[in-house]
Amino acid sequence: MNTDKVITKNGKLPIHSVMPRYFYKDGTEACVGDICFYSEADEDGSWHYADGIYEFTELNNDIYPKAKVITMDDAKTFIDYDEPEHNMVSLKYGINDFVKIGVRGQNDYMLTKEYAMEHYCFNGA
Repeated sequence: MNTDKVITKNGKLPIHSVMPRYFYKDGTEACVGDICFYSEADEDGSWHYADGIYEFTELNNDIYPKAKVITMDDAKTFIDYDEPEHNMVSLKYGINDFVKIGVRGQNDYMLTKEYAMEHYCFNGA
């Protein structure tokens, strides 16, 4: 038996899928473990929507943002949250509203409502 080749049932070599690559507005690559602030906002800050802090995780050979801190009242207050997998959406649907603020393992304190309240409350609320 030749052990140099791996053959599947149909006689073809297996194809390993490659995880897609995504890039922030500044051109740096998004990676699993990135901690990001997310807000759909205009440039002058006069409106915003869906503020939160997310950790990028791997799911189904893709990168998915997982909400860890969210707001329900236009960023006047934040709550800790652990988004379930079935609610998560791949970065292929958009990365433009994410800003990298840290990395898991080095900046875990950023994944708290206290950090969000100190740094991201809207209009000084």
